[in-house]
Amino acid sequence: MSKLTSSLLVAITAFLAGEASGSDAVFEHFRGDVAKVASLELRSWDLVEDVVQETFLDAFGSGGPADWDGQDLDVFRRWLLRIARNRCLRVFDERRRRRAASLQEEESVAVPFAEFERVDREDEVELRLGVLSRLDSLGAKVIRMTWLQELPAAVVAARLELQRQTVYNRTHRALGQLRRLAGSGNGNAG
Repeated sequence: MSKLTSSLLVAITAFLAGEASGSDAVFEHFRGDVAKVASLELRSWDLVEDVVQETFLDAFGSGGPADWDGQDLDVFRRWLLRIARNRCLRVFDERRRRRAASLQEEESVAVPFAEFERVDREDEVELRLGVLSRLDSLGAKVIRMTWLQELPAAVVAARLELQRQTVYNRTHRALGQLRRLAGSGNGNAG
């Protein structure tokens, strides 16, 4: 267990009490950890800084973790990272709801290019090429969950009872197989 320095302890105590005096020190000390979690979960640098800011806003003045004794850095850090992960899940839920709403709008309404790209990718994989069924079952599940359902790797790992790195590896391997199958199905060199 790592023990907090007295100055950081004072800063965290002030931060949790909602006093601005501890905010800068806590932010500077834990920002990198929160940003790393957000970037791994979201896979989008555009959203990482927003999640980092919102995580610290959620934690500010909240009183802190129930099991924090005021001395253990790991307990405070885990609590802060749990807030970041929950914020990432909220971002994914918001994106999914927005995507569902945009798909239900009339075709005449302009949908952002990324939405067309995702729908086209889904149609291409599922309908036109039919190659998803040619992947091993775990690879197919991982692709469906990460690319078609846009679930974060942590959620996929939890649902499939895998390590997160295994999800990343299976996704990479399955996408390579899909590229090769798509290339051979179109007569192109893959």
